[in-house]
Amino acid sequence: MNEQGEDALVKPQPPGSISSDSAGTSAHSGRLCDKADDPCQVCKGMGDVRVVRSDELLQGKRELFIVHGNQVYRLLRTRNDKLILQK
Repeated sequence: MNEQGEDALVKPQPPGSISSDSAGTSAHSGRLCDKADDPCQVCKGMGDVRVVRSDELLQGKRELFIVHGNQVYRLLRTRNDKLILQK
């Protein structure tokens, strides 16, 4: 809340670009890309969201396992180039 007791409004961020870290993962910090086909268009209004391309995760393989807490998930690329996340 501000001095008048009202909730402060958050101003939208101007369009930006995706940056890449040393591991090759892409991210943006609340800024949106202006290309229509860019994946960060999906995360409009979601704040700080990392964008990671599936080929960077899979590194040429068909599947990988993700450990989350006590669970193991399987990320699989199908023959039709779709992604399936299985528990």
